[in-house]
Amino acid sequence: MWTRILQRNLSESRIFLRLTQSNSLGKAVRFRLRRILKRAGTMQMTVHGRDLAIRPASYDFEVAFDSLGAEFDALDHLFDRDSTGLILDAGGYIGTAALALAACYPKARIITLEPSRENFGLLLKNTNETPNIHPINAALVNEGGPEEVELIDPGKRQWGFTIVPTAGAVHQSAVPTVTLSALLDRFNADSFLIAKFDIEGAEGSFFAGDTGWLEKVGALFIELHEQLAQDVKANFLAASKDRIVIASGGEKWLSLRLPLRL
Repeated sequence: MWTRILQRNLSESRIFLRLTQSNSLGKAVRFRLRRILKRAGTMQMTVHGRDLAIRPASYDFEVAFDSLGAEFDALDHLFDRDSTGLILDAGGYIGTAALALAACYPKARIITLEPSRENFGLLLKNTNETPNIHPINAALVNEGGPEEVELIDPGKRQWGFTIVPTAGAVHQSAVPTVTLSALLDRFNADSFLIAKFDIEGAEGSFFAGDTGWLEKVGALFIELHEQLAQDVKANFLAASKDRIVIASGGEKWLSLRLPLRL
């Protein structure tokens, strides 16, 4: 128990120090107090030079700090900076991954999908000044999937909403869905320059059957949720056997099509 308490205190101290790097001490203290008291609502905070609407009583700051930091360095410089292709951010959360991808490829079109209406509201606020980001309030499903799914909370709150049935999960809402082919049609494209998947186990369906869709993705940056999607790692590696596969830390993997240039 004492080890867990110490680890939690060290983590919170690290977050506070990171807050003070880009925000005034008074603002960082107010953020910390609202976090301790679990106060609802948002605060405007600066993270890696970006002014963002984030919820103190959530994982928003941690996610923003990582995604606007070094999380997507593996995707930078894979293609020409002036590439005008289509980039998919599936699991957009509050928009910071889309912002990071738009910074890497400012002329590309970034589609960012987020099924949670609450998260999507913050995503809109955080990306509304970046014109090449196209937000869509929907969940990504494989071809032939349902037109609507149930969004549930397995206990991680805003950070871990999923459409995968989970024991003890709390129902949130019904949300519309979209497929890869529908997105390509909508944006008049035949392939994705980059696809980033962080869809809390829903990636399992993409590797359990026909994986021909992967040929339409230049670089796939994916977080595999083995606890939610059975055999997803083995199926992902099998589907990527003719691609370059790189472990990117933790549950994250990078799968590159050959030849890489689109």
